Amino acid sequence: SDEFTLIIDVRYNYSTQTNSVTDLSLEDMLAVSPNPTSGKLNINVNLPENEEINIAVFNTVGQQVVLVENGTVSNSSYTVNLDNQANGMYYVKMTVNGNIITKKVMLNK
Repeated sequence: SDEFTLIIDVRYNYSTQTNSVTDLSLEDMLAVSPNPTSGKLNINVNLPENEEINIAVFNTVGQQVVLVENGTVSNSSYTVNLDNQANGMYYVKMTVNGNIITKKVMLNK
């Protein structure tokens, strides 16, 4: 076989972003506790800057049971009352910058 030399050019000018939504892991932006819950649910949003968000709680068939927030926030805490809902699995869904973050919550009264 013939000898050959393989040359790979990997020069690329990567941009660096700081203090933006892209710096945070999606999992770190939304925290839900306690889980399982007996009715009162704490939702914490952790964003580095003000962002347009939508947070809602859905049941297992996809029906929205609580609208938590629909507006511009950075760091906020919310208390949601699920006392009037049936026991079972619920989903807390947050949409920010086209990203969707979902957390499962078990309601057990």
